[in-house]
Amino acid sequence: MNRSQLRGMFGDEDIVCSPLLSLSRNLDRIASRRTMLVGGDQKPKTQIDAVLDALHWAHWDLPGDDPVTLVLGSGPKLHSVKETIALLMSGLRDRNLINFQIDLDPPDLSLPDIDRRSNVRLKDFRKRDQAVLPEIGQLISQKISDPSFQWEKSLTQSVWSGRIDGLQVCLIDRNNRACLTVGKPGSNGAVSTARSRFHSIIGMYDFPINDANMDAAVFWLQKLIQDRRSNEPGSLGATDLEHKLEARVRRGAVQIVVPNKDTALIPLQTQFPTFWSSTGRARYIDVLMYRGNVPIVLELKVPEGAGQWQYFREAVGQVALYREFIRRATGLYQWFAERNLDATQCRAAVAFPMMGSPKQRKAALEHVQYLADLFDVDVIVLPDDWNAPDL
Repeated sequence: MNRSQLRGMFGDEDIVCSPLLSLSRNLDRIASRRTMLVGGDQKPKTQIDAVLDALHWAHWDLPGDDPVTLVLGSGPKLHSVKETIALLMSGLRDRNLINFQIDLDPPDLSLPDIDRRSNVRLKDFRKRDQAVLPEIGQLISQKISDPSFQWEKSLTQSVWSGRIDGLQVCLIDRNNRACLTVGKPGSNGAVSTARSRFHSIIGMYDFPINDANMDAAVFWLQKLIQDRRSNEPGSLGATDLEHKLEARVRRGAVQIVVPNKDTALIPLQTQFPTFWSSTGRARYIDVLMYRGNVPIVLELKVPEGAGQWQYFREAVGQVALYREFIRRATGLYQWFAERNLDATQCRAAVAFPMMGSPKQRKAALEHVQYLADLFDVDVIVLPDDWNAPDL
């Protein structure tokens, strides 16, 4: 059922959709029935995030202890949505907080079969672990010698990308041809802020690298590094902030310390792929970390506008799904064991700086902490100066 059909089934006169508590306007609520509706015509993300929104709404706006009911409308993506919700619910401490309904019927929420896909990924990891950075990439690294510049190897392709604190500025293709570039042209010729800034520094959108112009390429890379290190408006350092935070965590410029723990987490791997359903696309963990023999999945957020409450709620849902995948992906157990890690003990954490006044920050933290506790997720508030230049 689409949204209008669900509304008709329950009676429009009792339904509200105001964005109370930063809830999406795509969700309809009937307070008298403790029921939330999300049509099958909505995006899968909206349907999955509705689980978090329903729990949030029930706690902060509805008196009483009865479970909240989330009604999902049937639609073309229902199978994948149901599997993802089943995986998410496996990480909820108290399953009795929420009930589900699909149209007029109780749903069959079965966990996805993720072992087959995790076995394929193990082969991809093995191949990437054995990959050797092409000679031209090694030469560039030697000449740059800056901790903010790192190479990353694609998991499923032959491409290497050179990144300055998470911002891709260089590519090496399968034929070992290197080129300085940032982003790609958008639809109708649109140019991103980072790509435009790259052009203003170098004077072109693509700078192929060869033996004859290696010194010039290194010169421009150093200029790009300086600009990425700046936080001035319009600079490369003011763009792509979540990838910047991810890279700074990976190289230790930003420490991640779980409250009430003495030691910082140790970074292991960025952009680690997970699957939330048997048919959905790969979803990538920001940073896979560990303490002792326990792997810890970390989701990073940098709020840049309104709605940080909803943004942080989504982070809790994402990281809970990452954790439940790792705990169940038996095909990857060996990869973790080779690093002296126990995948079945995987934990989850979210980390973010905050915006607004002290009162606004306190309210946002209280709301995300409640939801995080329901899913056994640690919450880490980063200092405001997380983006301060470290060199």
